[in-house]
Amino acid sequence: MGHFEDRLRRIYLQFPPHLRPPLKGGYRWLTLHASALAQGRSVVDSKRVEFLDYEIAHLEPFGFLSPAATKRWRRILALLDWTMPPLIAAAPLPAPLCPCCRKPMALLALLPRAPP
Repeated sequence: MGHFEDRLRRIYLQFPPHLRPPLKGGYRWLTLHASALAQGRSVVDSKRVEFLDYEIAHLEPFGFLSPAATKRWRRILALLDWTMPPLIAAAPLPAPLCPCCRKPMALLALLPRAPP
């Protein structure tokens, strides 16, 4: 599998740098499918949410997602003598300045978003 990836990487690096970002997704897709084919596995395309549900499901037996997890974390933090730092409110941003007269601009209204 390494030989295939090396050849594919050399081809990828021959493209100009400004063309590489759009090709990166195709490169990842191709290497994923090629490694699955070499290992005799299949690749199932699904939505990201389904994938995250699948990835999190293996943590459930360890109690990371159980209602007792909060109690367990509080106990761990107490043993470590850790307290959350106080939240400091951010200072409000100054009003933007007009590019012509350099005076502060005021928000008059918010326009509704255009439909998709």
